[in-house]
Amino acid sequence: MEFTREQKLGVGLAVGAFFLWGLFPIFLKAIAIIPPLELVAHRIAWSWLFVLLAILVTRRLPQLLGFFRKPKMMAALLASTLLLGGNWFLFVYAVNTGKVLEASLAYYINPLLNMALGGVFLSERLRPLQWLAVALACTGVAIEVAVFGSVPWLALGMAASFALYGLIRKLAPIDSLNGMMIECTYLLLPALAYLWVYGQATFAQLTDTHWALLAVFGPVSTVPLMMFASAARKIQYTTMGFLQYIGPTLMFFLAVWVYGEAFGAAKTTTFSFIWAGVACFCADVLWRARRRPITQRPL
Repeated sequence: MEFTREQKLGVGLAVGAFFLWGLFPIFLKAIAIIPPLELVAHRIAWSWLFVLLAILVTRRLPQLLGFFRKPKMMAALLASTLLLGGNWFLFVYAVNTGKVLEASLAYYINPLLNMALGGVFLSERLRPLQWLAVALACTGVAIEVAVFGSVPWLALGMAASFALYGLIRKLAPIDSLNGMMIECTYLLLPALAYLWVYGQATFAQLTDTHWALLAVFGPVSTVPLMMFASAARKIQYTTMGFLQYIGPTLMFFLAVWVYGEAFGAAKTTTFSFIWAGVACFCADVLWRARRRPITQRPL
């Protein structure tokens, strides 16, 4: 089958989203003066405002209100909201506590989870090399736990929450902008309450530069997420997993060579197995691409 314009757009959106996410630690480091949970509350509030403006500009308010009258849709988005909120907190906590390497590990694991979920829930049949990739990732984590006594909770939590979030958003019949608006609305009141109770002490410490960065927190946070949600509905979940290696690779470079985080024996072992899994999956994709004419290559 030929690549459709929709599929090509999906690939472009996914590449853009993962590239921006890979550089996101730089932004968070610039406002690390704000505690992690408080920073997540800021992220929610500014994201809600930005998405609301986008809804009004694109005249989607009537469409949005229609989704609020669909109980099953709202229940699905409540589940995705909880996963998103948890993922945001874990990611911000990892970056602000000098554990960008954990975030990188999480998003190397995440595409392999995407493949497994695609095979189990979306009938996207996985080939032997793809299952080997998943098995190698599991082995790497298991060795870190068994031999080094280190459980990468942050990485596992981020990987699992985002993989499940992507699965729900792929299955939910709602566009990325309206879906993001509903998710931010679910989180808005708790976020504002937290800022009112705990955030005022931090406000006095913020400079004009900090406030300027917070003002763009909305688009910085939501634009890649909307790009991801839109791409997830246009291309196979396994393809999404392949492209997602862009983000953790950029994070790894930042963690080791920019922020100087320690890359000890435990992480070396885990990353080695996961990189081997990544190599298996990439080899499988390239091998199948070479076997078929371009008009028949699956996206």
